[in-house]
Amino acid sequence: MAEVVPNASGIISGRLPIAATNTVYHFPSISVPDDMAFAIKAGPANGGLIYVGGSGPDVLSIETSYPLLPNEPITYRVKNAQSIYFSGTVLGDFVHYTVEQRR
Repeated sequence: MAEVVPNASGIISGRLPIAATNTVYHFPSISVPDDMAFAIKAGPANGGLIYVGGSGPDVLSIETSYPLLPNEPITYRVKNAQSIYFSGTVLGDFVHYTVEQRR
């Protein structure tokens, strides 16, 4: 019989701006419960790309980052959202995030 994972008790969501182009940012320290994923989405009205990676230097290189087109989502099953870095190519673009929580 399959193990039942309890439902989440809430969510955390937010939006972070690209305040300077080609600058390294990371998500806030948010625990990601087991069996859940941290979701990232490039802003729907963004004018450029959001680059996502596992370190600051990664997001500044097209060789080691993952590009998100406007309105494109991706999820990562990490222990803490702070381990994910991002940068953007257009000033004023946004990255949105959300993750379920257990309290």
